[in-house]
Amino acid sequence: LRPEASKSANEVSTRIDDFLRSFRSEIDSMDKDTYTEHLVGLAKNKLEMYDSLDEECSSHWSEIIEGRYDFDACRKEAHCLKSITKGKLIKAYDEWLNPECPKGNPKKRRRMVFQVIGSGDGPVSTGRPVVENWKAVGDEIDDLIKKFHQSVKNETWGRVTFDSR
Repeated sequence: LRPEASKSANEVSTRIDDFLRSFRSEIDSMDKDTYTEHLVGLAKNKLEMYDSLDEECSSHWSEIIEGRYDFDACRKEAHCLKSITKGKLIKAYDEWLNPECPKGNPKKRRRMVFQVIGSGDGPVSTGRPVVENWKAVGDEIDDLIKKFHQSVKNETWGRVTFDSR
């Protein structure tokens, strides 16, 4: 996602949430034939042949580097798409992406937002802190990271680890 330079970081986050809210209604109002067309299109996309040997090699090396070794993943994913009903999609969307629960209440979902705040004048720099002591900023960031890891009980999510010192 590439935000426009004329919007503040908070405005961009709000616009993303607004899009996620409105997109749910698009999925909900989609008729069965349109849903099936999208599902078939996605499956065809996953089953496309590689355009070159370089593309195929890169795909296989990605599997090796990331330690998955599932060279047939695209075919398996396309096969799994057969079992995804519109109801299952909406349920997953509400659970993982929708900023609000179906009853309209704010949802307690987890998300991580990185805001890059411009150094120019006007709304793009809204929220930019005034920093007088850069060492204190580094210490504050370290403390926030430690608190985050403690809040998730030092769960690692794969290869990411945290040294508690």
